[in-house]
Amino acid sequence: MSAPSPSVILQSVCGGFLAGIAIASFLFFLPQLWMLELSIVFIVASAIAMQLHWRLVWRVWGFIVLGCLCGVLIYAGTFPGENSVTSAIGRESHVEGVVIDVGASEKSGHLTLSHLQIDGEETQDKLLAFAPLYPEFAYGDRISFRCTPTAPEPIEEFAYDRYLANKNIFATCFVYSSPLVLERGAGNPVLEILYKMKSQLLSRIQQIFGEPQGSLMAGLLIGETNFSDAWNLRFQQTGTSHIVAASGYNVALVTFIVLGFLVWAGLKRQQAFFLVSVAIVVYAILCGAEAAIVRASVMGFLVLLSQQIGRRSTMKNVLLLTPTILLLMHPRALRDDIGFELSMAATLGLIYFVPYIQSKLSFVPKTLSLQTSLAATLAATVACLPVLLFRFGTLSIVAPIVNLLILPWLPYIMGLGALVLVVSIASLPLAIFVSGPATALLSSVLFVIRSISEVPFGSFSIPDWLAYLLTSAVACAVWLIVKRKKLFSHL
Repeated sequence: MSAPSPSVILQSVCGGFLAGIAIASFLFFLPQLWMLELSIVFIVASAIAMQLHWRLVWRVWGFIVLGCLCGVLIYAGTFPGENSVTSAIGRESHVEGVVIDVGASEKSGHLTLSHLQIDGEETQDKLLAFAPLYPEFAYGDRISFRCTPTAPEPIEEFAYDRYLANKNIFATCFVYSSPLVLERGAGNPVLEILYKMKSQLLSRIQQIFGEPQGSLMAGLLIGETNFSDAWNLRFQQTGTSHIVAASGYNVALVTFIVLGFLVWAGLKRQQAFFLVSVAIVVYAILCGAEAAIVRASVMGFLVLLSQQIGRRSTMKNVLLLTPTILLLMHPRALRDDIGFELSMAATLGLIYFVPYIQSKLSFVPKTLSLQTSLAATLAATVACLPVLLFRFGTLSIVAPIVNLLILPWLPYIMGLGALVLVVSIASLPLAIFVSGPATALLSSVLFVIRSISEVPFGSFSIPDWLAYLLTSAVACAVWLIVKRKKLFSHL
């Protein structure tokens, strides 16, 4: 019997690693359950080996087990250590730290701190501080204050504690008096520049488009929104939350638009591939190079690479290696990061569904890559449906109608928005003057979402068991369609 090829070894290790992360994510890595989890690792590894490589089962089994164990152990390393911020929970303390992220709600500012010193001792992990809205703080500010750290807890059905743990935040605290600024520019100088660029970009968007149009444009372009609770509910009710999430959907859509336009303009695919790759890097930098945008950019590049490679065996390796790399950086993302899930779902949809959907859109003109953009948006929507259904627990009957009405216009909105921002560099008044078409399209999309969200019984909450059932049904239906239409044959 021949030895497994490097490709088989790569697939075995990556597949095992993803299985190990999944096991640890949904069982939680607890010391008292390590025997159970280890047993499941061996069972899952054996099943994968027998299913995927039955002829080499004994030769690849060890690689799969190794990947599984690495996944479980790496996930276990995401829990607080001995010198963690959790040691200060429940005790009033003097806290010093560097601001690495700034957010705000209607009542308070949200400051994420790293490089912590609590009562003079260096402490690991991060702390989320709720402070007065004013004065404002920026990335890189070293501040000090007194507070009593508390452990995050779930909020109703929202696993707020896991959401923060995915960001390595294991404690929160309320700061009732303004923190004292000890030092400016204490963070990474490169990130400081990127955050300033992002802040200026968001400021320009708000100045040009106002609200809520500005939040929609910011969400479409860089996945950064500041919608009210009412608008967030409308997006959820109409099944359109995916268009403003910092996910691979946005970046992959940009990739398809730019690639289609360059090919239409007469460039060869090799030349277009290089230019679009550069555009993705520039896009990530302009968006602040945050984890969500970097992840989404990787997924966008994966879509582009899939079109360039066109080989099934190679793409299988890429599709396994990409989430493996992302989960090595953020092991908790598989369960606790909807952006990661939307990125993977959208990417798979854009790789496998676009060719079939585009073949059914022959009646749509190819001018300005309209046909490609529409196929991309529909493919991403279909692929993201199970994730949205499972995550939000809301079944939207009107979602297909809303998406069909607004998705074809999103590429034009994004293109016009980018053009307006470029004009704003030269003259902000001129940018406001030429923003009319983009503002009109933004207002139309918001009007459609708001109007249809008010339709009685347009959406309703479903219990968890039904969400599992419907998600499985959708996934099986998509798999049967893929198998029947042989959509994998082009890879």
